[in-house]
Amino acid sequence: MILGRDDVGRSCHLLDGRRVEPHAVLELLLSARRWLRCEYRWNGDPDSQPVFSVVLGGEWESRALGDPGHFDRAPEAIVRIELADALWRWPVSD
Repeated sequence: MILGRDDVGRSCHLLDGRRVEPHAVLELLLSARRWLRCEYRWNGDPDSQPVFSVVLGGEWESRALGDPGHFDRAPEAIVRIELADALWRWPVSD
């Protein structure tokens, strides 16, 4: 992922030549070639780093499976990552 410019000259992050939109779901490479899905969040300031949200598991999952909005209320961890140190990809279909 790199910091670039969109068609009208605004700062944006690009992954494989595509603009990364707010709340986009990306995958981060972890050790042992495991991929972790994260939600991208950035305020658009080129001097700031984006953060990534990871949904945490737990007892809420068994209670909320029938609720269509359960992921919107799921506990999450927010991670700040140096973009140059990480390998990202667009999600691969399951």
